[in-house]
Formats: sequence, C-alpha cells, structure tokens
Amino acid sequence: MLSPGETSTARDEAGRIKPGSGSRFRLPGEANELRVYTLPGGAGFVYDPRRGEGIVCAKINTSKAFALESFDAQEDRTANWREAISAIARMPGVARVQHADQTTLISGSKVMEFYNAKGAEATGEGRPSGEAVNPFLHAAFVELMAEAQDMPVHETWMTVVLSRDKVAKRIKSLGGGLSGFMNLALSVMTTIEGTLPASGTTVQAWHSPRSLAALVRSAFDPRASVVISERSGDWVGVAPGSAGPMAMEVFTDHVRTDGYLHRTYKVSEFPQSQARLGFLEPLIFAGDFRHTVSVVWVPRDARGALNHIQRRKADWRTTTRLLDKLDRPHTLEHDRELEDIDREETELVDGHARLDLAVLITVTGADEMELEANCSDVLARAVNANCELRVAYLEQDSALLAAALPFGMVDL
Repeated sequence: MLSPGETSTARDEAGRIKPGSGSRFRLPGEANELRVYTLPGGAGFVYDPRRGEGIVCAKINTSKAFALESFDAQEDRTANWREAISAIARMPGVARVQHADQTTLISGSKVMEFYNAKGAEATGEGRPSGEAVNPFLHAAFVELMAEAQDMPVHETWMTVVLSRDKVAKRIKSLGGGLSGFMNLALSVMTTIEGTLPASGTTVQAWHSPRSLAALVRSAFDPRASVVISERSGDWVGVAPGSAGPMAMEVFTDHVRTDGYLHRTYKVSEFPQSQARLGFLEPLIFAGDFRHTVSVVWVPRDARGALNHIQRRKADWRTTTRLLDKLDRPHTLEHDRELEDIDREETELVDGHARLDLAVLITVTGADEMELEANCSDVLARAVNANCELRVAYLEQDSALLAAALPFGMVDL
C-alpha cells in the first residue's frame, strides 16, 4: 500500500537493499524500540532490535462469502486454509503469525469511492453495475453515503513475524545485517502470496510504513480512523512518528488512551464438543462498535511435539494401571483423553504443523458506560460461540499492544 508520496527503497551495485535510517513508531513501553523501513515495492518492514525479529503485515481479502457457500465448499476452504497456515508455519524463520479482524469506522465518501471503483471494474468487463442494475437502489445508496459520517467496516490483516536467530545463516548468505533480513522477508512475502489463494484468501496489498502507522493510530484513537480514511495523495495513512498515543493510563481491567477506553480478553476455553465451521463468527460480528479479534499461531518443533504426545500417552497409561489396581471404574473423561491424544498424533504424522494458539479480543468504548455495554455484547456472543472469555487483569497494556496492533507481539 505505497502512497504517492513514498518512494521505493534503493539497492546498491551488488543488488543489496539499502535500508536507510528508518522511522520509530513512538509507542508505549518496549514497543517504543520498533523501527520501520521501506522494502522495494513500498511494503513496510518493522524491525524489533530487542527481540531480534522482523515483521511484515498484509491486508487480507476474501474472494467469496464463506457463510453463503455450501457445507462442502466451506469444508474445502477450511481445509485449504489449514494447509496454507501449515505451510506458512513450516517456513524457516517464522516465529508467529497473527490473523486479525478489526471492526472500524471509515467515512461514507470512502465507501462511495470503493463502490464506484467496483462499478467501473464491472463496466470494463461488460457487466451491468450500479445505476444500470437498479436506478432506485443506486440513488438511495448515493444519498445515504453523502450523509454518512462513519460507516462500520472490517479491516483484516495477517502479520508474519520472522526470527533473525532462526535464519541467521540464510540472512548471511543474502548479504547479512538488516539488508539480508529484508531480502529474506521479500522471499517470504512472495511465498505467502502464492500460498493463500487456494483458500479463497488473497493478499490485497502489503502495508506500507504509513498504512501500518494508520492501523496503530486508529487502535489508540478510533475517532481518527474516519479522518485518516479520507486522506489521499501524499497524505494517505499516518507518519510513523505520530502513530502512538498522546497519553496512556493503565488500570487493572482496562486502558485509557486519547479519550477512549480499551479492555482486552483472552479466550480461555474453546468449545469442548465438535465446533461448527466459523465458530468465532459471533465474536467477529459482535456489533458495529470498535473491537478487534486476533488469532495468533506459534509454530512448534514437530519432533518436540511428538515427544510431548508420547509423554501424555505414557501418563495416560500410568493412570489407567493405577485405576485398575485400585479397582476403580474408568471415567468418560479419561477415555476421551486417549482419543484426543491419538487424534493429535495422527494429525502430526499426516504432516500437519504443531501450532500453539491464542485468541485475544480488544473492546473499545468512548466512556465507561459505552465500554461496559460493548463488553456485555461480546460476552453474550461468546456464549453463542461456546467460548469462555477472561479479562487480562493487570496486563491490559501489553494485551492491548498484542491484540489491537499489527505487530504480533504475543508471548505464549
């Protein structure tokens, strides 16, 4: 998402990237160390010197409506998505993957701009659109957008975090230093672009430094998202140096930033029975208020995962022998545990990646009353999703940075 005012990063005579000085995001706490550089092509590369990690973020788009497809088609897309995540998790150097859906507000003019662009695209392909399809609905939509100040939309992104230490030799072969790390990130980005389409998901664009800063600014100050969405030309997005909040106050169960309150939950219990496809949908579409649902995957070593399963199986057998020796009946929970162990072992042997999973949800409100009302809606939707949410007490500052910012800053 390169704005007209940004230029592509230069290379030296040997073809190595010249990173330049980069820009600091000016964020709270340890995130203040993050610096962003521009990759060839305009994408942003965020470097965390404290953790030794590189971060790239893609704007994700789905080609079809998942809920409107048949069950078989949904299963196929889910299987392809699972395979895509497994492929990304196996890529050398990948430390974490964050997939987030953020309900935000943009101006009506921005929605109208998108509507006109799609209409022009359809006309160019010889298909009717807009007024040619239904003049009455077209006129009503144009009038609605002219009066609308803010419209709820879903901003979806995927963040891939690369560990410098895990691919040190490959970085050295690419020239070493930050330049080699950025070259490695470019190859990872190309692979991801080719991996996702089978699941009905595509990389619409890789976020530039300014568009990344816009995501960060709107996370702390949702009111700014409407103004930012109306910018064009050299002003698209936000300068990285002004991405952070003007002030931040941390409380036991929430955080206050720039006139807004934020509360972050962690999904502590997932469905105990067979969950339906898209079971997190009630949380994502909880309402037209500001909230972010982030799913974070952390790849684990396959051999270590198999060893862990063998230890679980040995513990289960020890418990079984003890119950038999004491002449006590086996419980259904005990028997189901073995089924779970066998299923996990089968999936690993079949080639699935071993991933640790965390789901974080940040809810925002303009004041305490609005925050509590929005949180109540999310908690009610969690019941429909058969999930349990717990407030991240005394960790609200780090939880907000992990859940609402596109940097995958999660420790599992």
